Amino acid sequence: MVIRTYMKCEVCGTVTLLRIQIGFRERHPIRFSCGKCGISMRGTVEINKETTKIEINVDNCTKIDEEVNYDYYLEVSPELLTEKLRKANCGSDNDLITPFLKNIEIVGDDKFLDKSSKLLRFFDYKNEEWPKVRRIIELYLQNNMKYVIKEIHSILPVKQFPCDSGLELHRGVHTLFIHSILSICDENFVSQTCRFIDSENMNLLKSVSKEYNQLIISLENENYFIKLEHSILKLTCDFFQVYDYIQPVLLISSVYQLDNTDESTLGLSTCDFSDLKQFYIDTYEFLAESMLLPTLLNNLKYRGRVEEFNNSLAIDSISKYKASSKGKKIEFCKIAEVYNRLFKINLNNKIRNAIGHNSYKYDGKTQLIEFIDHKNPDKNINMYLIEFAEICLYMYHSVINIQELLYKTRKMYFISRGDKAVSAKVFGAVKQEKIGRNEPCICGSGLKYKKCCGK
Repeated sequence: MVIRTYMKCEVCGTVTLLRIQIGFRERHPIRFSCGKCGISMRGTVEINKETTKIEINVDNCTKIDEEVNYDYYLEVSPELLTEKLRKANCGSDNDLITPFLKNIEIVGDDKFLDKSSKLLRFFDYKNEEWPKVRRIIELYLQNNMKYVIKEIHSILPVKQFPCDSGLELHRGVHTLFIHSILSICDENFVSQTCRFIDSENMNLLKSVSKEYNQLIISLENENYFIKLEHSILKLTCDFFQVYDYIQPVLLISSVYQLDNTDESTLGLSTCDFSDLKQFYIDTYEFLAESMLLPTLLNNLKYRGRVEEFNNSLAIDSISKYKASSKGKKIEFCKIAEVYNRLFKINLNNKIRNAIGHNSYKYDGKTQLIEFIDHKNPDKNINMYLIEFAEICLYMYHSVINIQELLYKTRKMYFISRGDKAVSAKVFGAVKQEKIGRNEPCICGSGLKYKKCCGK
């Protein structure tokens, strides 16, 4: 269902028709610009689904409660790609298909419904379950054992997750984190990424066992893993906020490749560049700092020594690597070595610097971003907001991959000191009968069925 509403610019009096697609979110942000004077409009939309009554509060414009002639047309949806602001075509605007049907045409019925249901589960989870998981992770990172085990066992079964050693506590916390973000991960995360990390780490353990164990013990003693986990928790909380802005990109990205035509005509009605730029900066900074572990593991795999770096970037010691700039560290992820596969996108230092120095322009009407290179203006970078949002998503996918590498590498540390894993027998064979809502889920997550696959 689509609701029509009219908004009048308080500066120039221009009227914009908004066609708002009703979805499963009752409250969402809205961002657009006046088509005439260009002033930005930022606010929220609240919809009562039962009465279809709409409450819209937007800076710099006023809602008109009757049908009037309008100057511009804009589609609005918190979950779907929408047509960008354009001049009115009053004779045919009423005949346009809805954003819902447009997105089904782009993606296809089955893929659209499957992905939508996963995102709906995530939306519910982040609002209802994540606060408790977040506090468990915080307690763990603070080494507050008095409360963390009790909190874990309020969600996970004691038999499968006893939390009676550093290894088992590590596994319990990781299970909760992965369950939190699994529905927004890259589709190949479990089938490919997790198995890839396991395989490569085991190969190192076999071929350079002494050096590998020395490395992970050294990193543990430096508190390296915990420091990065703190940053990952913060970025995850930030991403859960960014999610409200870029949900349409999550729907499209894994099942459809946008082309130039799509990017010029379709956009996001839930955000503008200012909503995403800080997340880009913070995630870039983290990924640069996190390059240490994959770089050192690459050193072991290809050259047999932690201190022996790829000679293409003129770094010959760990101390020099740590002292190098973030831009220099990012260059390492562009080298064709296996652990660099964990980075899902080539990070661009020019974009990061342009944002950091406010050297950019954003056109709210076209949603085009220009990153300015003052030294070489012919090398300015242009991209649409939807492209930038997709980059932010892939950057967070890289954060998840790094988190998995940290988890699996630190797990080897706990094993090396003698911690024992729980026996696989405690999970047992799945009974071929109806599963109770409060019983452990058949997928092996350790969560109750009603909180997992039984949703």
